[in-house]
Amino acid sequence: MVARAGLRRLQALDVLNHLLLVLIGVACLYPLAHVLSISLSSERAIVQGITWFPRDIDLISYKFMLTHPRILGGYANTILYTVTGTFISVMMTAITAYPLSKRRLFARTPITFMMVFTLYFTGGLIPTYLLIRGLGLLNTMWALVLPPAIAVWNLIILRTFFQNLPEEMEEAAVIDGAGVLRTLRTVILPLSRAALATIGLFYAIGLWNQYFPPLVYLRDIDKMPLQIIVRDMVFGDVMRQRSIANNNPFADELVDMSIMMQLEKLKWTALFVSIVPMLLVYPFIQRYFAKGVIIGALK
Repeated sequence: MVARAGLRRLQALDVLNHLLLVLIGVACLYPLAHVLSISLSSERAIVQGITWFPRDIDLISYKFMLTHPRILGGYANTILYTVTGTFISVMMTAITAYPLSKRRLFARTPITFMMVFTLYFTGGLIPTYLLIRGLGLLNTMWALVLPPAIAVWNLIILRTFFQNLPEEMEEAAVIDGAGVLRTLRTVILPLSRAALATIGLFYAIGLWNQYFPPLVYLRDIDKMPLQIIVRDMVFGDVMRQRSIANNNPFADELVDMSIMMQLEKLKWTALFVSIVPMLLVYPFIQRYFAKGVIIGALK
């Protein structure tokens, strides 16, 4: 009887967990479905109200978004910044985390403490800007990819993962004549694909969505990433009234677009177009992501 009662409680708990996950899934999917529905629906359907599914399919806003040269340029810039920054961040994090995972490293604890200290206290915007300007990185891609190159939290995850790897494999590589860098490249990194994919996803999402650094460090419109372009699109109706003062490149075109569709439709289309790439990337590394988070958190 006690075993049956315990089994029933476990079954009830499973049902409750599944219901909770379904509710969380709906809460996450509804905003995305709502944005997609508005971007695909006609102007008349938008006025009547859109919830889950689009009505009167109209793709003219997507045609505008995907043929506008400034939007395509923003896409290209964002892809360049994200790919370059993710590669640099993953490599620098791996090179830093590997020696920190070894107990024999001199001053290992003070170095780790100094890095963890930056999780709670930062230099601030003005010192960072002065540093970027002093290094001559203003209005360049490197001002966006080098400052966030090593995230301490990702460093801790990768260091913990390296600590869980058997030391016998490294010793075997050393016996075969491999140095530290060759051991890291041929033994450690191939075994750490799950952890590298996990932190790579974190870095890629952060670089793709970064908004404030380009506003501070970039000056040329041609170098602006997609998020800044989307910002000009979303707030185009406000900027349009002050187009001369703010030099908004979309001001005049939004006036013409309002003849064909509501500005609201264009806003939602811009938002959906900006998040699609990350939605397409995640399914390919989902299995690495789940495994990397679990293994990296074992200790």
